[in-house]
Amino acid sequence: MKPLTVALRGKGIRGLIKRVSTINDRYGFTPGKMRDSLSRFGKILEQYHASATFPIPGIVVSRNPKVLSELKKYHMEFALHGYTHIDHSLLSFERQMTDFELGKQKLEEVGIECSGFRSPYLRHTPDTITALQKLGFLFDGSQGIAWDVVDGEVNGNLESYERALKFYRAISAKAFPSLPRLEEGLVRIPYSLPDDESLVDRFKLTQPTLMAQLWVKILQKSYQSGELFTLGLHPERIKECEGALIATLQEARSLKPHVWIASQSEIARWWIDRLNTSISVTRDEVGMFELESNGPPGLTILVRNIQMVTPEEHWDGIYNQAAGLKINYFSDKRPFIGLSEASDEALESFLRQQGYIVERSPHSDAYSFYLDCPGFEAQDERNILDTIENSSLPLVRLGRWPDAARSVLSISGDIEGITIWDYSLRFFGK
Repeated sequence: MKPLTVALRGKGIRGLIKRVSTINDRYGFTPGKMRDSLSRFGKILEQYHASATFPIPGIVVSRNPKVLSELKKYHMEFALHGYTHIDHSLLSFERQMTDFELGKQKLEEVGIECSGFRSPYLRHTPDTITALQKLGFLFDGSQGIAWDVVDGEVNGNLESYERALKFYRAISAKAFPSLPRLEEGLVRIPYSLPDDESLVDRFKLTQPTLMAQLWVKILQKSYQSGELFTLGLHPERIKECEGALIATLQEARSLKPHVWIASQSEIARWWIDRLNTSISVTRDEVGMFELESNGPPGLTILVRNIQMVTPEEHWDGIYNQAAGLKINYFSDKRPFIGLSEASDEALESFLRQQGYIVERSPHSDAYSFYLDCPGFEAQDERNILDTIENSSLPLVRLGRWPDAARSVLSISGDIEGITIWDYSLRFFGK
């Protein structure tokens, strides 16, 4: 399928015409306009001590090698957006391997570490994920996840947005948790919707306060559930969306416990490092437990309804944060997640990735929580988390995020081109 046809499917004819009409405002014949947009973006990040991740096609980097190097003073990282801006879900495994290898090479030739990927249009296949795993990528940000935040302010423009969600193959944040997922060495980080393209080009919002309302709602929902909000903002739209970005960053910085504002690679590395934490548990003759954990900097232990010997302080809700990583406490039962021997390995992996301490055992009465789930699917994740977190049963667990953060905000937007030439050549697969 030709790139122009793919764009038509995603935006519709009216949307594509509208998109083309704005190109001259956002791109120039030289890199000047995009350089200014990226600098404007970078100054906002600097003001709020935030970082961001910008996927970019390899061929765009090769045409404009100096532009990205000028931005090193800001907390920006760059990831791969394919070699060219095409729909990778239409390519064979072999073609995707070639495309990713060539794109990665182009970034590395100009001194950019390329550890992550996001597919154009968020469209990918299992072959995409396998190719990224084989090539040693650290993270992928191609899975769209739609938050239920759209209200009456945009009801007149829902058709275009719903078409986009279908085209992106987005999943619902109501049904699936917005969390990283480690799959054979690759950390998959969901991309939140609505993003800037939805706000500006689909909902046709022009007031920063209305844009901010939607993003702040996502931030609040992700904060409440302790999850991840990838705020999607293409640098080309920073002028229209900077008010909404600033409002979201201000809200994030005001919350206690705090929100971790991190790049996609920081999130991926933390997810892997925390998962590799070693834990030892012993119990003495008087029934006192000693738990010792050895993990990455920023690791925390959270407890609820536990008779602690080690000092603790209130964290959030019914959870307290234990002082240090070696703790002593009394508990009638082991305050962990017990799993039957027949339970699905996918369930064990999922629970460990959340920071729960999991033990396989046939003794269901020995644990605060005990699960016997021979079958486990992604659709079960939200229900499992709700069951555990909405309970008041005793529990000791690792904090999901570093330094006792409640949730994560990650700023990320695709750079589809640096000049008007880059953007125009997209429609010819170049």
